[in-house]
Amino acid sequence: MPLDPSSVYRFLVRITPVEAQDRRIPGLNDYWRTSERPEYTAETREEYDGGDPNPVVISGRPTLGDLPVTRAYDPRRDAELLRQIHRRVGRAHFTVSVQDTDNDDTPIGRPHVYQALLRGVSPPSTDRNGNDTAMIGLTFHAYAVA
Repeated sequence: MPLDPSSVYRFLVRITPVEAQDRRIPGLNDYWRTSERPEYTAETREEYDGGDPNPVVISGRPTLGDLPVTRAYDPRRDAELLRQIHRRVGRAHFTVSVQDTDNDDTPIGRPHVYQALLRGVSPPSTDRNGNDTAMIGLTFHAYAVA
């Protein structure tokens, strides 16, 4: 089926804490506006045996990268989330599900699910004289595909 350029494809992102103590953090297991799926890469290097002009390519173990998510800041929903979540950076593990959707938010296919460690929290910032929306963000380091 060809890509329909008039359609807007979006992602539905759900964040679920793995540990029971983190399930009490309000506003976390909710919808997030943007996400970038983590890259799946492996380090490589070339080795030359003797005088062979063609290298042997050696690969390291594949690894996943960062998985950032953001959304517009709503103080009623996010103030308590930010007060609690920063204490869990570098400690809390989550299941992050990224579901493709069409422009009606109808899921397409199966979600991409990752196991990840929370590695950063970006609090909101805005300019009182500007028209930009204040955004908050969480950065996860994905370490497994579920």
